[in-house]
Amino acid sequence: MNMISKKKLRERLIDICNGAGYVWLDGDQYFEANDGTLVAVGNVIQGIERAFCLPDDTRLRRPWFLKEFDDLDTMVELVSNAIQYDQGSV
Repeated sequence: MNMISKKKLRERLIDICNGAGYVWLDGDQYFEANDGTLVAVGNVIQGIERAFCLPDDTRLRRPWFLKEFDDLDTMVELVSNAIQYDQGSV
């Protein structure tokens, strides 16, 4: 897959997060979960894996990366790295 620009990735992640019930409040710069944070983040991870054809063992599922889902900019970096380095193992 061709690399996606960080700006487009950010926009796509906002769409995925909103669809998963993990709503980015741009003015306040934080996420608000509709059904509980862990449930929403789990749904976000599954949505990202599907959208970018990532394997089930991607770095997104590693527990120490959960904190990266608190902030949109750090999430963009994490997903960008996953797209770049984890897709090859599919």
